[in-house]
Amino acid sequence: MWKVVSQELRAVLLTAITTVLGLFALAIGLDVDFFSLFTDYDPQIFIGGDNVIF
Repeated sequence: MWKVVSQELRAVLLTAITTVLGLFALAIGLDVDFFSLFTDYDPQIFIGGDNVIF
């Protein structure tokens, strides 16, 4: 029984953590240029963009 509980708790915690991290990145306006990451190996990370001005 405890194995099932730990597996369910793990799934819930992983979902909650990824949701919080995703919303945090959205709130601060984190932007990663994936095109330049894959072509030039230079990710060009920007913080604060037009989408955080509201």
